[in-house]
Amino acid sequence: VISPVTQLAEQVGQAEPGDASLSLSKLTRNDEVGELARAFDRYLHRLRQFIVRESYFTADVSHELRTPLAIILGTVEVLEQDDSLSTRQKERIARIKRAVHDMIELTNALLLMAREHLPAVDGQHCHVGEVVRSCAEKHQYLIADRPIHLKVELTAEPSLDVEKPLLEIVIGNLIRNALFNTNSGSVLVRLEAERLIVED
Repeated sequence: VISPVTQLAEQVGQAEPGDASLSLSKLTRNDEVGELARAFDRYLHRLRQFIVRESYFTADVSHELRTPLAIILGTVEVLEQDDSLSTRQKERIARIKRAVHDMIELTNALLLMAREHLPAVDGQHCHVGEVVRSCAEKHQYLIADRPIHLKVELTAEPSLDVEKPLLEIVIGNLIRNALFNTNSGSVLVRLEAERLIVED
């Protein structure tokens, strides 16, 4: 009595969502277990359609976002060559350029997160200290005129085999939350060998 259910459970456990050739209902008889298998087949069919739509969506998003960002970056690089610009104007252009680079990295990170399996990092080491310093600098604008002091302490320089943009999202969120929830006082960002502490 149990063996058909056990066999179906094994097939479901081994099923890959993108495997269009798999049909669970063919492996069972025309009984209650067969009806369950047909229900799983219908679910797999919907899941496969979703995967196809998702792949098209991520490809479209990649193109539609990267194209205008590339145009903005190209325009900024042209403006940088203009010797008639004042120092303040050059600083503003530099900020725009940094923001565009951040948007490009963020776009890449979000597209990575949309995948079921992240690609291998190929042994690239991400220096966490550099990411911490960069995130702290990028979020200084949130302080504005408020009586808040953002302090960064690096007691170690660990490296991780991770995608840098994904780590920036995590650390940036922690720092941003701390600054948003602090009216006055200090926010401490401390990097140790085994952990990162964000304390307000």
